[in-house]
Amino acid sequence: MYGWSENIKYRIMIKIIVISFLMLIGSVGQTQTNLDSLWNIWEDESKEDTTRLKALRNYNISGFMLTNLDSSLFICELGLEKSRRGDYMKYTNLFIKLKGIFIITEVISLKRKVNMI
Repeated sequence: MYGWSENIKYRIMIKIIVISFLMLIGSVGQTQTNLDSLWNIWEDESKEDTTRLKALRNYNISGFMLTNLDSSLFICELGLEKSRRGDYMKYTNLFIKLKGIFIITEVISLKRKVNMI
């Protein structure tokens, strides 16, 4: 079947695959934990508005910007509403830019669908 050196190579390969898989699972869990932490900061009204807006921006970029465009747009609207009420122009501009990225992404996606038909 396998020679002694091939058996060692096979075992090392299996260990590498298992370790890689465990690292992947750990990073997915860590990402979710980071997203939960960012959302908790956004919901904590005792924190400064700028801290909350920054957390909301990071939450959107890290969790939704490229994977869930509808949620990303909703989060942009939340950020725009809060930043406009508090007169935080830096964050108003930031959320408008993120919304623009959302719109451009949607247009590109629709264009690809039309070209496929």
